[in-house]
Amino acid sequence: MERVGLIYIKEVEGKGRGVFCKERLVTNQCIEISPIILIPASDVTKIKETMLNEYIFGWNDLAFIGLGNVSLYNHSDEPNAEAIPVIAEKSVIINAIQEIEPNTEICIKYPQRQDSWF
Repeated sequence: MERVGLIYIKEVEGKGRGVFCKERLVTNQCIEISPIILIPASDVTKIKETMLNEYIFGWNDLAFIGLGNVSLYNHSDEPNAEAIPVIAEKSVIINAIQEIEPNTEICIKYPQRQDSWF
């Protein structure tokens, strides 16, 4: 388990790896800014047939894979952080949407995956 910066990665029973905070995070605090790989619509069908399908994010009519730790944030219906794509900069920002205590898993709400944007 590596602890660099504000976050660290560790195994979460039943989920695989997850992202946790090392120190208390405040509402609206930027946790991470990471690059993304935009996926052309013509490639999404191909990717859906691979294990990378588990790491695709949808945003409006675009699809992307987040680099950095982005693909390791687990889903929650009651997230404590949000993923904000900045398509023009080919990046995604992970922000705390509430105070998060040390050693708490940081979760985001995955967008609904609908074939309409694939």
